[in-house]
Amino acid sequence: MSDWSKIESCPECGAGNPAGGETCVKCDIDLQQARARDAAIREENLARAEKCRRPVGLRNKKPVDELTINDLKRFPVWEFDLAYEDQADRDETWV
Repeated sequence: MSDWSKIESCPECGAGNPAGGETCVKCDIDLQQARARDAAIREENLARAEKCRRPVGLRNKKPVDELTINDLKRFPVWEFDLAYEDQADRDETWV
């Protein structure tokens, strides 16, 4: 049921619609599908942002035998990462 006491903008045309409406009063788009699509995009963006929040140093750690030419061009100086050596998936070869 539509509730005109709360107005919601259409993600396509920006027109005001009653909260919980099924289709836009202006462009006739399916608002439920648009909401689901927007929610999925929001979740994807949040996941991407969370990945980017990690410090640069943590994103670039790898075993020394996996270093590539591009890694060395981008970061010419590497050091051994012994801080996490006790973890099961890491050993003294991590840089």
